Amino acid sequence: MLVAPTVDKDQNSIKILVYFFLATFGIAIGMGNAYIFPSIPLIVDSNYLGTAFGMSYASKNAGTFFLSLFGGIMIGSEDEHYNILILFLFLSLLLSIVLSIIALIVDKKRKDLLRPPKLISNKKELNQAVNIEI
Repeated sequence: MLVAPTVDKDQNSIKILVYFFLATFGIAIGMGNAYIFPSIPLIVDSNYLGTAFGMSYASKNAGTFFLSLFGGIMIGSEDEHYNILILFLFLSLLLSIVLSIIALIVDKKRKDLLRPPKLISNKKELNQAVNIEI
C-alpha cells in the first residue's frame, strides 16, 4: 500500500501524515520555482523576457490546475482512490525526469544550446571579452 490516509481509530496521526506531505509538496513547488524562474534570463533574449516569464507562469499555473482537476477526478466523490492519485503523481514525476534526461542528451549532441554562456567573474576577463584595454 502506498502512503495514503486511511480510516483508522487514531485520526490525529492521519492528520499529521496528510499535513506533513502537504507541507513537503508545498516546499517542493517553492524550490522548483526558485530554480526555474531565475534561469529564464540566462537562456532568453532580453527582448522576449516578459513573454518568456508570462508563458512560464501560465504553463505552471495550467499544470497545477490540470493536475488538481485530474487528481479530484481520480479520487472520486467518495474519497477512496488516494493510491491511484499518488501513483499518477509518481508516474508524472518519473516521466518528467526521463524527459529531462532525454532533453539533456539531445542538447549535448546539438552543441549545448540550452547551456547559459560563461558568466564573466572579473574585470580583466570582461575587458578581454569586449576588447577594451584598461
